[in-house]
Amino acid sequence: MNREEYTKLQKRLLSYGRVCFGNNLEEQELAIWADDALSTAYENKASGAYVKTSTQFSTYVFTIFRHKCLNRIKALGIRKDYRHSVQQKDAKTDHIAKDNFLEKEEYRKVIKSAMEQLCDKCQKVLILKYFEGKNMKEIAATMKFKNRDVAKSKRYECFVKLQKIVKKRYSKDELF
Repeated sequence: MNREEYTKLQKRLLSYGRVCFGNNLEEQELAIWADDALSTAYENKASGAYVKTSTQFSTYVFTIFRHKCLNRIKALGIRKDYRHSVQQKDAKTDHIAKDNFLEKEEYRKVIKSAMEQLCDKCQKVLILKYFEGKNMKEIAATMKFKNRDVAKSKRYECFVKLQKIVKKRYSKDELF
């Protein structure tokens, strides 16, 4: 699967995650679980653990993503009836323009400023993942980490640091 297909599937997972789990998980957690589900599915496909059946590969990825999110919610102790929340969610709310948000250029400045405060290793991991679109296996090889799990852990650690820097500098009202 090429990068474009990967990105398209990732966006679909995030959209699905916002509708189904948005009340229980934050956006960055959904992004992490979506990446993890995609990585797991592709590794299973490459290793032969995923055997093509009548189910499409994308359905397999969504199933992995759903289970990862539900397990996280269960671990947080806030598991709710997500089917009910999906039915109650107004489909139109997903497409409402977010006019209150800062312009993209202002967001870039915020992220750039926060990124500059991170150590070189964190900057590199986040750039490889979010700007160059590398998967965890590629990041592990580039950064000489032991395996993709170490890379995933480092990415999460760096993302949390970045988030803390942004939250320390800007209030929620300033960003949204």
